[in-house]
Amino acid sequence: MGLNYKEYENIQTECMELAIKKNNDYGCNSLKRYGNKGLLIRLADKTDRLSNLICGKVDQKVVDEKLEDTLLDIINYATYMIMQLREKLEDGEN
Repeated sequence: MGLNYKEYENIQTECMELAIKKNNDYGCNSLKRYGNKGLLIRLADKTDRLSNLICGKVDQKVVDEKLEDTLLDIINYATYMIMQLREKLEDGEN
């Protein structure tokens, strides 16, 4: 029994669609403004949220963001950082 790579591809497609929607709202310049340090901060925010969601340390007030939403954001921020390292994260329009 191996990994279900079709589902893996589905998740990657979902991440890309989410990234396109969010970059439309935030603008691409918000990703490059502070470079990798800024992306690292966003990743740290998301991993803190992930920890709280998994460990149940807090009474969640933002109930419309689920564990899966946080994981999708982590995938996207990690992807942005790879793009930044490869100098493929561009300013301007999507």
